[in-house]
Amino acid sequence: MLPHYFAALTVILLIGMVLTRVLLLNRQGIKAVKFGNIDKNDFLISPFALFYF
Repeated sequence: MLPHYFAALTVILLIGMVLTRVLLLNRQGIKAVKFGNIDKNDFLISPFALFYF
């Protein structure tokens, strides 16, 4: 049972670290996320990624 909690905690910490880094870069004026700006098909990735998890 413990490995399941460890895996969930790892995913949550990874997402938290990425979002924190993006916010810190945005404060410095650096646009870190270019999601959907280059290719509009990027929006199709999100539902499949959420379904995967």
